Amino acid sequence: MALILVGKTKCPLCGNILEDKQETVSFSPFVSNELDPLWPFSDAALHSACFDHHPLWSEAIARHEEMRKKTAPGNRACVVCKAEIEGPDDYFGLGYFVS
Repeated sequence: MALILVGKTKCPLCGNILEDKQETVSFSPFVSNELDPLWPFSDAALHSACFDHHPLWSEAIARHEEMRKKTAPGNRACVVCKAEIEGPDDYFGLGYFVS
């Protein structure tokens, strides 16, 4: 998940600082392509109001949830032999590339 330093972290949508007692939304890193329209949400903390009014809010939630499910323990499988990959050092995720 994104780190939030109250009074220092900027919302990537409006550019204003996240202040104490403001509702926020945060995402873990899930987009690898900086040119993707969902990039501002990846590994980010945002004002809830900014997020709720953004036209891609539902797409961001769907793609983040899809990535979370695919990479959760028990869902990491070798593409060659289909065996489960259990060791964290044996798994490398690339994230979501394009919407």
